[in-house]
Amino acid sequence: LQSYLDSYMASLQLLSAGAAGDAGTFHHLLQTAAAGKVAVSAQSVTALTPDQIAQREGFLLCMGFFLMLSFMVGMGLSNTVFDDRTGGLYQRIKVSAVSPGQYVAGISLYGLVNVLLFTLLFFLYVAVFGFDIGMPLGIALLFCLLYGLFVVGFCLTVGMFITSKNAILALIIGTATITCLLGGAYFPIETSPEILQKLARLTPHFWFMDALRGLLLLFDESVGMALRGFGCGALGRFD
Repeated sequence: LQSYLDSYMASLQLLSAGAAGDAGTFHHLLQTAAAGKVAVSAQSVTALTPDQIAQREGFLLCMGFFLMLSFMVGMGLSNTVFDDRTGGLYQRIKVSAVSPGQYVAGISLYGLVNVLLFTLLFFLYVAVFGFDIGMPLGIALLFCLLYGLFVVGFCLTVGMFITSKNAILALIIGTATITCLLGGAYFPIETSPEILQKLARLTPHFWFMDALRGLLLLFDESVGMALRGFGCGALGRFD
């Protein structure tokens, strides 16, 4: 009860400050808050220092580049699978003691390690110098792991079915560039045309960045949906 009263009185104090001493304005604000059951809260605009703001923005920008660079690293996986397929190694594996499933699992693990290697170095740098990224490092690493699964699945599929290395190069670079721009890897897309915002939701890049930005806003309600959508999209590459 005491906590409720303290919260209520704090809300009245905020409404009073917002009314600037005008009784009519205070009465209107009080009615609006009561009718709409609006929770009145305050947040200090000085809670974050300029350095913290710059570090968090820099972290988001680095994650945007991670989305694109992961495809470039994954290109090596596609080329390896292509060489194994066209050189006859994959056909020889199929008649050996190694099963196709073991081959796919091994090559996928190799690709995932390569994708995450430079990311782990970046997070080690962040941890050593104590940069504020606005969330636990473990959560950020989990996001990168889920995205890495998507990249590995995509590049593995490309290597299995595309018929030339030039086509692999064009497809991966084109996909990485377009999806990063469309999915808001480098900047928010709220001001983009509505059709582009709808298309962005088809890319894992959108869910990745949307969830990260949500976490920076103190775990808002969009994070749960973003995590589910992004996780299902990444794991779906291996169905």
